[in-house]
Amino acid sequence: MNLIGCHCDTCTSLKGMERIVSSKWPKLMLMSAATAAWLVYDMAAATETPRVAVAYMQYAFLALAVIGFFGAWLNYASEK
Repeated sequence: MNLIGCHCDTCTSLKGMERIVSSKWPKLMLMSAATAAWLVYDMAAATETPRVAVAYMQYAFLALAVIGFFGAWLNYASEK
């Protein structure tokens, strides 16, 4: 039963969608994936070689974004 008291299949499936939208894990997965994609694009499209310290920092941020994505995915999967 949903908020308006309906028992139809459409309203029952919408209740599941409300749970997905209200969860923070899909939003965190989206942000992590977007960050990782932006970093990969930025490194691939570079016209000149960055300094070593900047390259290490980019790879560290990429690793953290990928770890954040999989961590959010695991947390979201364990909620179900």
